[in-house]
Amino acid sequence: MPELTEELFPYFIFFHGDLGVQGPVDDSGMQSYWITNGFFLVPSNDDSFSLPQLDTYTLGTKRTHRKQTILPHQFVYFKHTRALEYQYREKPSGFSYTFLDEKSGTAIFMKNSEKLFLHRNFRLCTYKEIEEGFSKNLGSYDGHAYWDYAVPYLGNQIIGCYENYKLLALDSVTGEELYDIEYTPGLSIYDCDFRYARADETLLDELKQNGGIIS
Repeated sequence: MPELTEELFPYFIFFHGDLGVQGPVDDSGMQSYWITNGFFLVPSNDDSFSLPQLDTYTLGTKRTHRKQTILPHQFVYFKHTRALEYQYREKPSGFSYTFLDEKSGTAIFMKNSEKLFLHRNFRLCTYKEIEEGFSKNLGSYDGHAYWDYAVPYLGNQIIGCYENYKLLALDSVTGEELYDIEYTPGLSIYDCDFRYARADETLLDELKQNGGIIS
């Protein structure tokens, strides 16, 4: 399994919140490393790294070994001894994505649970574009934001889950906060039928607000 070195770490893009899975342990029960899945973008002339090479082995009449360069946007598991995400943002965590649709190419990148950037085709995106997108401080609230996730919505809108489970719609171009989305955290009743339920008006309003069918 390839190792995510200090040189590669700033360019590795992984799923937001992914702390990695535990690797093997030694004889004393100590964990050796973490394992995380992610990819790299196409390096530009401004980037100080090259796509890493993998050691590959072919089994047949004779086992052969060769080097193979990782392709851009190719998802690969890497082992690493440092955590990629840090709780409470103790240190920078590089690039991550909170939404990625491989079919359409739409992606929302995130940095330190704070900054958001929407791109319509991540395969054509560069690290410089992401950094410039982060520099607009979309949704960062002067560095006080904490987003659990975000998804693209109508037009240029992004819907994100802000701290304390608050859902907000943002303009991905201007960063303007457009409106709140009222719901009750913990309820998963969308499209459930409550037409014959006996409940007071307050509860019926809450059921409707969270997607329940009441009429």
